[in-house]
Amino acid sequence: MPEATQPAATKPRYYLEWLLFLGFSLLIRLLPMPLARGLLAGFFDLVGRLITSQNRRMERSLQVAFPAQSADWRRMRRRQAWRNLGRSVAEVMKPRAGQNSSASAVRLQAEPELNAIRHDPRGTLLLSGHFGAWEAMAGFADLLQRPFLIFYRPLENPRIDAELRRSRRRAGINLVSIHEPDAVRTAIRHLREGGVLCLFADQRWARGEPLPLFGQPALTTLAAGLLQRATDARVSMLVHRRTGEAKQPYEAVLEALPYDQQPEDGSRDRGRSIMTAFNGRLEDWVRAHPDSWFWMQDRWKP
Repeated sequence: MPEATQPAATKPRYYLEWLLFLGFSLLIRLLPMPLARGLLAGFFDLVGRLITSQNRRMERSLQVAFPAQSADWRRMRRRQAWRNLGRSVAEVMKPRAGQNSSASAVRLQAEPELNAIRHDPRGTLLLSGHFGAWEAMAGFADLLQRPFLIFYRPLENPRIDAELRRSRRRAGINLVSIHEPDAVRTAIRHLREGGVLCLFADQRWARGEPLPLFGQPALTTLAAGLLQRATDARVSMLVHRRTGEAKQPYEAVLEALPYDQQPEDGSRDRGRSIMTAFNGRLEDWVRAHPDSWFWMQDRWKP
C-alpha cells in the first residue's frame, strides 16, 4: 500500500518551528520596539550568513539587477536584506506596539493621492512590494479611512501562518489568502464596495508572464488586470520606508500608477499594462534603495 501523506500542519518540523516562533514572539513582545527591531536585525544578520541556499538566491538576483557592482558590494546588500527582514519580523510580532502602529507614526508623502482615494467612490487596487517596512501597515491603513484588505500568499508552515494572521488581525489588518476557493470573489466584492485591496505584486507567482524588471524577463502576476477590469478600480502604488526617527519611524510614499489603458483591453492586456508600469516604478525604488528590498524571491528564475 502507498504510504499515507502526512497533513502539513502535523509535520514535526512545522510543529518545532511553531514552538520556536511562539517562544521568540513572547520574548520580543516584552521589549520596546526599537530594541526588538535592533535585536532581530542583528540575529537575522548573524544567522542569515549560514543559510547558503538563500544567499545563493540573493546573489543571483543581485547579479541580474546590479551586474557592474563588486562582490563585496553585493555581500553587504545581502547582509542589509537579512537585517531588514529581522526588523520586519519584529514588527509583525509586535503589531500594536503603541505609537509604532498608529497613523501618527507614519510620515506621508503624496497627500493628493491619499485624498483622491478617500473621495473616489470606486475601490482602490493598491500595489505594493516587500520593500522597507512592509509589515508596518496598520498605521498607513488607518490613514486611508476606507475598508482595507490584503491579498496574500500563505507561508509554507500553516501553524506560523495562522499565528501571523491572528497577529495582523489584532493590528486591524484583514487578509484573504490567494489559495482560498472564493479569494477572487472576495477581492472583487471588496473593491466594488469601495474598499482598498493591497496586493504585494513583487513576488514570483506560479502563474504569470515574463515582464521586464531590471532589463530581464521576470515572471509577474497579471491578477491586477483581472481585478481592475472587473471593478473599474483606481490603481495606486505604495512604498513603505523606514526613517530612523523615533516619533515617525515610517514613511509611506503613495502615488498614482499611470498605465496604458485601452477600452478594448482584456484582463491579460490590462494586467500587462499595469504590471509593466509597476515593475518600472519598483525598479526605480530598488535602484535608489537596494538595501530595502527583499532579495530572496528569485524573480528571474528560469
